[in-house]
Amino acid sequence: MCGIVGGFNLFDVINCSRALQHRGQQGFGIGFFGNDNDIHVLRREGEVPQALWSIDLSDLQGSSFVTHTRYSTTGAGTLENVQPVYRKNNFEFALVHNGNIVNMHEIERITNRSYANLSDTHAIADLIAQSPRSTIEEAIQEACMQLRGSYNLLVLHNGNIHVIRDPHGFHPLQLGLSAKGEYLVASESYAFDFVGGKLLRDIHPGEYIVISKDTCTPITRFPRIRHPHIQLDIFELQYYASPFSIIHGVHVGTARQLFGMYLVQETKAMHNLPPGTVVAPVPDSGNQVALGMYKELLHSGFDVDYNPYLISRSHTTYVHRAYIEPTVEQRLQRIQEKYTVSEMHARGRNVLLGDDTIVGGLTSRFIANKAQAAGARSVSYGISAPPNVYPDVYGNDQYARYTRKELIAHKHKGNEVAIAKEIGANNVWYLSLKASIRAILDARALTRSMCTNLPPLDTQDELNEHSFHTAPYSGFYAEGTGDYPVKSLDLLPILQSM
Repeated sequence: MCGIVGGFNLFDVINCSRALQHRGQQGFGIGFFGNDNDIHVLRREGEVPQALWSIDLSDLQGSSFVTHTRYSTTGAGTLENVQPVYRKNNFEFALVHNGNIVNMHEIERITNRSYANLSDTHAIADLIAQSPRSTIEEAIQEACMQLRGSYNLLVLHNGNIHVIRDPHGFHPLQLGLSAKGEYLVASESYAFDFVGGKLLRDIHPGEYIVISKDTCTPITRFPRIRHPHIQLDIFELQYYASPFSIIHGVHVGTARQLFGMYLVQETKAMHNLPPGTVVAPVPDSGNQVALGMYKELLHSGFDVDYNPYLISRSHTTYVHRAYIEPTVEQRLQRIQEKYTVSEMHARGRNVLLGDDTIVGGLTSRFIANKAQAAGARSVSYGISAPPNVYPDVYGNDQYARYTRKELIAHKHKGNEVAIAKEIGANNVWYLSLKASIRAILDARALTRSMCTNLPPLDTQDELNEHSFHTAPYSGFYAEGTGDYPVKSLDLLPILQSM
């Protein structure tokens, strides 16, 4: 879950990266094709503003740029693993990558190198750099055919940007135009809005193109080998992406509001909430969920209030996401820094909180305890996703960060009563997977009916009920689980899908 950007104006690219800060907070790097016709790379730990304090922008004189905001899924959290990754073997290039490769042991045999403390991006770069092919286009194609898992790649070479999306399209990658009419590419369309640009279209799953300032050249489209359908990570729409982005024709914020509405519709126990219950979001990705729950409860005739101020969070939006911290202690510290509960709004009230998911339960437990300490009569959770029972090995490193006992829905086999008891809440209600997918498809129809300037649909990869990567809920992995020893998690559905 990183953010990648490519373009031909320094300030557009940097500002697009700022817009994608929610996709990675551990490091920022920029690679550029300089006026001296060489590629230069600068990498810093921390968030974009922190990194820019130590970079003299006047030193970044060039014609094309790629950037990366890092959320580590593999490799140590060190500067060495901040991207771009630079190579100058058979080809000189700088590479940025969003995704997670699951066949690293196989790649180590090919490159004759260990990546024990390095990210999988180094492995991809080595596959390209060591290729005997005569052109970088051929080398990139050869490398991609050896990868399993998820990958969006931007490769800066000779002033052009090579843009590649994996055949299943696990994570979004989008093509846009800047306000000056120059090509941009970014993980999400919100980045284009941030600089006054516009979305042209999604990069198609399996597509490989090369862009310059004013040209877009198709190279190839990789076939899907292991599974016939696009597999857009459903967690992108539930949590990762900005609510302002439009991904494959789906306005993310609209989908999240429908999650909340459909959760009320299918959860009959929610209809027994005491009169005067206050609905409140767990900010930020719970904002639209709570609003959707409130609207549906109100529409159904229930006596409820809505209060977006019951829980407040750090003023720095979209950073310090707690669940991605590597240890329980670090996650808890982030949570304590991040959330406060207003006694004025909680005291004497029955509280229904809208949130996106419960991974380890630390955040949910902390907020429930805080609300009760502030005088809330009861605290219930409406969750806009199914129980997160299985690790997501393509989108984040839940496998590495959470043991079986820490993945709370796995521990309790998705039992809502047991999960509520462990986090100290009165109730926990999850949205079903079927309703989650229906909400996304309905949001897509709403988006297309209300937005007149949307790009044409990709008829080859039309979204339907089979188009989503749902492994955290279903245990189905379209690319298998590769190097991850899933037997240690006793996850039968995963073993059946390999």
